Parts: sequence; C-alpha cells; structure tokens
Amino acid sequence: MADGDYILQKTRGSAHIKLIDAAVANDNGQWVDCGEYAQGIIVITGNAGGATVVNVHVSNAATQPSNASAEFLSTALAAGANGTVTLTALPRWIKCSVTAYATGTIVANAALRALI
Repeated sequence: MADGDYILQKTRGSAHIKLIDAAVANDNGQWVDCGEYAQGIIVITGNAGGATVVNVHVSNAATQPSNASAEFLSTALAAGANGTVTLTALPRWIKCSVTAYATGTIVANAALRALI
C-alpha cells in the first residue's frame, strides 16, 4: 500500500485510510480529501523512540495542497511517541508526515466517520 490508500473499502459513512505506510525515513505524506466526513481519529504506531516525530497536518484549501507542503500543523507527537490524535471537526484535507526520523517503522492510519 502507499500513503493515502484506503485500507478498507470505503462504506457509507466511514473510511479507513493509511496515511503513512511503514515509513523508515522522513516522509512528506499524502493529502487525503475528508470532504464528506465530520470527524476522525488517527492512530500512529511503530515509533521506536529516539528523535522521530510524527506530525498531523490539516488544510481547508479548496484544492489539494502540494504533498511537499507542511502547512497548518495540527499536532506533533512528542519525539519517540506513538499515540492517537482525535479530530472532532475534520478539515477538508489531512495528512501525516515523519520528520527527524531516528528508529522504527512508522504507520499512521485514519478512521473517518460521517455524522449520519
């Protein structure tokens, strides 16, 4: 799988998307369109400590930002930390990035849900 791929078939009202797929180096990530979803959670695993930082980025731009863009940093997990980030009101676009890679195989998955 690549960054931004759907993990499970997109169903009415929900989607599960791989934001970072087994990164073992710095990774800019891939912007994902959240236009039809209201809230979500991002689960980050594989961070084995050290200086590796995983960032969650958001944007309400009308069109998809460049993947190289790191605009609108929403949350940066502490260096070496795994965890979850809850987005109670989703923006139009989300992505994760890995900066200052040190160790581990980083995975970030998003579970998005519409309010039906």
